[in-house]
Amino acid sequence: MTSLRSFLTQRFPALSSRDFAIFWAGHLLSLIGSSMQNTALPLMAYRISGRPFDLGLIGFAVTLPTFFLALPGGVLIEHLDKRKAIIFLQTIMMLDTFALAFLTLSGIIQIWQIVITSLILGIATAFEITARQAMLIELVGRESLPNAIALQSTAFNLSRVLGPALVASTLLLIPKNGEGWIFLINGISFIAIIIGLFFVHAHYKAPITPRTRPMLEEFREGAQYLFKNSSVGLLIIIAATLGIFAFPIIQQLPVISTEILRQSTDTKSIIDLRNSMLYTAQGVGALIAAFSIAMNNTSRWRGHRLILGEASFILGLLAIPFTHTLAVCRRE
Repeated sequence: MTSLRSFLTQRFPALSSRDFAIFWAGHLLSLIGSSMQNTALPLMAYRISGRPFDLGLIGFAVTLPTFFLALPGGVLIEHLDKRKAIIFLQTIMMLDTFALAFLTLSGIIQIWQIVITSLILGIATAFEITARQAMLIELVGRESLPNAIALQSTAFNLSRVLGPALVASTLLLIPKNGEGWIFLINGISFIAIIIGLFFVHAHYKAPITPRTRPMLEEFREGAQYLFKNSSVGLLIIIAATLGIFAFPIIQQLPVISTEILRQSTDTKSIIDLRNSMLYTAQGVGALIAAFSIAMNNTSRWRGHRLILGEASFILGLLAIPFTHTLAVCRRE
């Protein structure tokens, strides 16, 4: 046991911080619940309306707030206690998920309700991600920060493997209104990270500076920094472009599993399983990439990894509509 712990802390120095380890474990459980909801929600929405447009609308409701609120959120979070901010935002996300679960289990769920709950979730997530990333350095310090970020990415992508797999089994065991129970499980999973945050201490926490300048001026200063540092600005543009035009396309996976890969012997359970397999395959590829970065986060190959990753993502998206077998889609 000691040798295993020594190996983990040597390979992943961020885990030597007790506070980060608690936060990471709670966040992983919460992410698994969120991944379960992200898999089941589009499929349920497509069954309700049968319109791919609605799936795109839901995807934009989740991702668009990040585009508009990421920079202002960073300015706001800078003057707040990150841990308290995350607890507040996670509570909002939990209540939003419980509302979605209630609407689904009661049988009155409609597309407009899904869009509104997704929009609330997207707004809270835009601020929560900013606060969470800013809090990492307070937990592990500057030296272990790159490894902590990589481990956070690994947790996110690990949840993208486990979440869809659990969705398949849950919908198989509860074929009627199983999505509602999945949303309920996700709401409960938020409790894990909220409780964990009450036991976390930020040993590298910097003093919170009161705002002495207008928020708009600080925002303008941040925008000027992006313009002056072209490499950082380029990364922001790439992330924003993918977030707006590429990632919402993933919301269309239920259309692919239901229509493009349709078989004459399809049943609801088969479609549920096929949809989960598509999401799981996507998570497996992302997990492999994240784990490799966490194991070797040297700056030498970062540019090459970025180009290769973006190219693979784009080519995979372009190829999926032309495939008509599950095995090919999974490889994409």
